[in-house]
Amino acid sequence: MTLAELIASPDLERAVIDRHGNLNIEVTALTDDSRMVKPGSLFVAVKGERVDGHAFIHQSVSAGA
Repeated sequence: MTLAELIASPDLERAVIDRHGNLNIEVTALTDDSRMVKPGSLFVAVKGERVDGHAFIHQSVSAGA
């Protein structure tokens, strides 16, 4: 499924804050753990109680998200 198809869902349209790059890329995995990112992964940055996932966005992009 492409990123464009994923975010076209009515439930996700309101949740997506920002979009960058090619939305027609095939998404093969979904994770909120930057250590699990591989090419084709969609990384979801979540602000937790102890760690803010937004701090790992650049690392995730470098890993192929």
